[in-house]
Amino acid sequence: MKRLLTAVMALSGVAVTSTTAFAQEANSFEEWANQCYELSGEPALEACDKAIELNANDATVWTNRGRILYADLGRTEEALESLNRAIAIAPNDSLALYNRCTALAALERYQQAIDSCDRAIAGDGRWGESDPSRAWVNRGVSLRRLGRHNEAIESYDRAIEINPNDALVWNNKGAVLYEVERYADALSAFEEALRLDPNHELARRNRNIVQQRLSGQ
Repeated sequence: MKRLLTAVMALSGVAVTSTTAFAQEANSFEEWANQCYELSGEPALEACDKAIELNANDATVWTNRGRILYADLGRTEEALESLNRAIAIAPNDSLALYNRCTALAALERYQQAIDSCDRAIAGDGRWGESDPSRAWVNRGVSLRRLGRHNEAIESYDRAIEINPNDALVWNNKGAVLYEVERYADALSAFEEALRLDPNHELARRNRNIVQQRLSGQ
């Protein structure tokens, strides 16, 4: 059986609370923290580090630093260290816990990823630019990787309850349905993903595979 493709949600950023104007030559924690969030790549990482030099106890900056290391620079192990620092400061920070779940899944540490997503869902409810559906999605990805297909489907259903218009969730659910040989249900999930996003290439590829299976090819 061909293995269908799923996707993990990306790490999500958070907005700093300061209203200080953006400053190229920052000299306060608030200015560096703003640049940590507004910039990307190495300049953003440098700004985060400058902010941390001035205040090492701000979970938001550590979370943003982890996002930059993972999403911009591909330095997943370092991202995980930064997110762990954020969680040490704010143990119930939903966004930091969600981002750690994403990094752990990327490192194929799936049970730890599930545990972190569970903590995010039960956390303080502060999701920044994200929402709880993302934690349910990444939880589902890790469950699937562990062969816990029914639990993965349940996770995707919870994500869909929160955000029924996310094509990625429908694609991921379809992939698990296919693996448990629920081909008609899988096809319906991929069709819904494509209805929501006609340019979703994973869903299109997966739909074609299911159609071939159903036609006996």
